[in-house]
Amino acid sequence: MKSAAEEEKRKQREAITERNLQQAQERRKKPIIKAYKLNIAKFGINEYELTEEAVGIIKQQAKEIREYDYKKITVEGHSDTTGTDEINNKLSRKRGEVVYKEFLLNGIPVEKIGFIGFGSKMPIDTNKTKEGRAANRRTEIFVE
Repeated sequence: MKSAAEEEKRKQREAITERNLQQAQERRKKPIIKAYKLNIAKFGINEYELTEEAVGIIKQQAKEIREYDYKKITVEGHSDTTGTDEINNKLSRKRGEVVYKEFLLNGIPVEKIGFIGFGSKMPIDTNKTKEGRAANRRTEIFVE
């Protein structure tokens, strides 16, 4: 049984997640300079490390992005439904963070980029198949 303090923290995390989901939906309605899906940065179950190939793609994307007059970059991390919400939320945040850090290493200013994790709340494919779950373990980058 959870304590009152633990329950309050859970409710606060849920409220933050809901607000972030609403912001993500709004972001998708805005004019985007470019949206990247790092399909090459597919993650294994319970993994968040980038492959060398993904690092190379991020380097190229950072070079392209620096050519734009952009205001903000948002890196979103996502997961499939394997595991608990708590695990998936942490994991998706780590996925967003590793991509964020790689962009920083490639010349994107810290004041123009942020990252967030959505856990399994924004699937792009079914979670009923191995292929669908693999597609849901991803990051997306929005350049505004």
